[in-house]
Amino acid sequence: MGVINSSRLRSCRGEKLNLNIFYDCPNTTISFAADSQCTSIYAETSGTDENGEDVILNYMDYNVKFGNFVIPDSVKTIGEYAFSGSDITSLTFGKNSKCTKIESNAFDSCMKLSSVKLPASLTSIEEFAFYGCSKLASVVIDPAAKIKVLSSYLFWECTSLKSFTVPAGVTKIELNVFQDVGHWHL
Repeated sequence: MGVINSSRLRSCRGEKLNLNIFYDCPNTTISFAADSQCTSIYAETSGTDENGEDVILNYMDYNVKFGNFVIPDSVKTIGEYAFSGSDITSLTFGKNSKCTKIESNAFDSCMKLSSVKLPASLTSIEEFAFYGCSKLASVVIDPAAKIKVLSSYLFWECTSLKSFTVPAGVTKIELNVFQDVGHWHL
């Protein structure tokens, strides 16, 4: 198993890290220093949203194998299909996360993803964000998160999901959020 620390990446002086540099690197752990300036983890090109904020862009390379992945505190948005089809097994955010948005299909078809811990900073999770994550058994959303809507098909075909606690601030649950999740408790 390889360990890659952001402090060891001499060429990574900016705020963006293209994850394709780890193409086909199985059993690699990537960790970020607490004071990391990385605001965007992306697959193809760097990008910003309509407000000029850096985002994790879309279409993560399907051969990237991450295992456990911690989103750096500095990342504000995870873009469409950012980790789609990757071998990520668990997802957590730093204690001081600034991430407010997970765009549609961000973790679509992450077949090995089993647990997710979402931060208090989160305000929006778009449709199909966790679609087809068949091993996803645990989703914990920080009680302080300001999510108002559970978007359509959010956990569609997450057949291992056993339970889910709806955050207190949720005022709308859209169509088929929990379609084909199996037997569980809301």
